[in-house]
Amino acid sequence: MKKMICVVSVLAILLLIPAVTFAQAEIKSSKDRLIMALPSDPGNFDPNDNSIQMVHAMKKQIYETLVWRDYDGTLKSQLAESWEYENPTTIILHIRKGVQFHRGYGELKASDVLFSLKRVAKVPAASAAVSQIDFEKSAVIDPYTVKIVTKVVYVPQIAYFEWALTGIFSEKAFTESGGDFNKAPVGTGAYQLVKYISGDSYEFEAFKDYWDQGKPYVKHLTIRVITEAANRTIELETGGVDLIYEAPAADINRLSQNKNMVVYRDPSMNTNFVFFRTDREYMKNKLVRQAISYALDRETAVKTAYKGTGVTAVGFCSPGVEGFDPKVKPYEYNLAKAKKLMADAGYAKGITLTFIVDTTPERMDIVEVFQNQLKQIGITCKVKVIEPIAYQAAFKEGDFDLMVYGLTTTTAEGDKAFRWFHSGHALGQTFTAWKSSAYDALVDEAAQTLDKTKRLQLYSKIQEMLKDECIMVPTLHREILTAATAKLKGFKNNITFESPYLKSVYFVK
Repeated sequence: MKKMICVVSVLAILLLIPAVTFAQAEIKSSKDRLIMALPSDPGNFDPNDNSIQMVHAMKKQIYETLVWRDYDGTLKSQLAESWEYENPTTIILHIRKGVQFHRGYGELKASDVLFSLKRVAKVPAASAAVSQIDFEKSAVIDPYTVKIVTKVVYVPQIAYFEWALTGIFSEKAFTESGGDFNKAPVGTGAYQLVKYISGDSYEFEAFKDYWDQGKPYVKHLTIRVITEAANRTIELETGGVDLIYEAPAADINRLSQNKNMVVYRDPSMNTNFVFFRTDREYMKNKLVRQAISYALDRETAVKTAYKGTGVTAVGFCSPGVEGFDPKVKPYEYNLAKAKKLMADAGYAKGITLTFIVDTTPERMDIVEVFQNQLKQIGITCKVKVIEPIAYQAAFKEGDFDLMVYGLTTTTAEGDKAFRWFHSGHALGQTFTAWKSSAYDALVDEAAQTLDKTKRLQLYSKIQEMLKDECIMVPTLHREILTAATAKLKGFKNNITFESPYLKSVYFVK
């Protein structure tokens, strides 16, 4: 019993964040419509689908999560007003009272929360967030209380409830629409969808019954889909939009020098990688993977493609993630060693590989640089450029040898960074097709270890294994780039999943 009390106490110290009270706003906006540009269409309004941040920059205005991560990095209450651990595997969530759903679907209840989380488990893109929940034992206690039982002690669980892909929705609306979120995008967010033209523009209006009184400050929100990076910048400069999400790196210096603009630059929890599809003919050979790792001059590539934004990766997750080990560094650039490894692998005469990339300008640029660098060790890369939404579908097909992608540690804790490569992670497996029972065991052990020092030691071993197995090359620790008119105030980048809430922005004259 004493041990049990001790464990629960440690959990409380580590994870329990007290509820916060949202003060009533008195801010008045001088303009009643905010126009934001996104580089990609969301494809659908499913809150649990798709792990691309730009998609959730729109969806996050509709749906909210149980908790949110404040700009100082701490977890705070949102739809869950408070929570506590009944024992090491049981979390009691107290749902905020009086929260209303859009479109007259009534008050948020504990049953909506449990229903939403059960649905998260069925969606591959989001399932990692609830993979350790035992839904047979979890239950609704009363209209405003949910009991969540995990299969084992699982340190990151509350932090996972901040991820945008765990957005809570109306059970009634879901059931009535047959699970079609395009028919019924019903959440509790500051804005509700009014109308849209797919691939072009989306119109929202402030939700008049929003629980955070006084917000949003701007009553109308228009989100325009502008796929061309240069066009997004032009639209901002000419007043066609007020805010551009994922501002092009090539335009940052120009925008920064414009007195009528503000550029928001923040470090993120996102690291970009070159992933090796380890079930392919040549990529099965670790010597080839190591040769590629040594052949990539990452420093030059990042400077060329990202125009002085972000930093060349120094590890296997972002430095701000709890668990990052600065001692475990990526392979250094060594062309002679790369050539020798290709010869040792039996491919001194060269090979041809398929390299896929999405239409993000910086990613296309860095792949072009890497393509040229790999020629120096006899590797010819056939590059295929794919639209962002279709890009994720291409992962499952596995018809590639190399790909570039960024992974965001939403929880700011190592489990999210490294569970991607656990054999039980459906989406992560499509990047590399690499499986290791020893790796799985380390990741699971770390997630169940309450002692922080021991947990960090396990994360260090995990990073050493990722380096040794050479299943990817860390390239860039991404910087969040957003640009806006100087008249827009109250905006802040979201450091975790990078999809910002817009309820606190307003205009001045």
